[in-house]
Amino acid sequence: EQDRLLAFLRAEYKRASVERILSGPGIVALYRFRLREAGRNPADTATLLHDKLPAAAITRAALDQSEPQAVEAMRLFCRIYGQVAGDLALLGQALGGVFIAGGIAPKILPLLKHAEFLEGFHAKGRFAEWTRNVPVSVVLDEDVGLKGAALAAV
Repeated sequence: EQDRLLAFLRAEYKRASVERILSGPGIVALYRFRLREAGRNPADTATLLHDKLPAAAITRAALDQSEPQAVEAMRLFCRIYGQVAGDLALLGQALGGVFIAGGIAPKILPLLKHAEFLEGFHAKGRFAEWTRNVPVSVVLDEDVGLKGAALAAV
């Protein structure tokens, strides 16, 4: 599935990156990918792409499970989010834990609690057992970045 996603993104953007996927516009791209995979036309007015804030609409539809392709798009989003977080945990040897902050994570917390995120986080081959000892938390404070900057300034 991720190989097909890579081909889909490269056909449209030439370069596929983590930032292309793990963002609001990435949620939209994942939804468009899932529509195509399901044989649906993204231009169809019945899709969530026509909402004023499509990423938010896709996320809501996934949370309330009202649109199957939105559910699948966010499942894929969470899996890739977990894979990247696990890669960064390994890279930084995050023995004290991984704290996920930002605008999206608190809004999709119920989805992050499903297996997809942690399966992606732990999918590290010979390092899978190591990642199982790394605690993962979602930061709910929306102002954590400003508070950190203020603390650093002091």
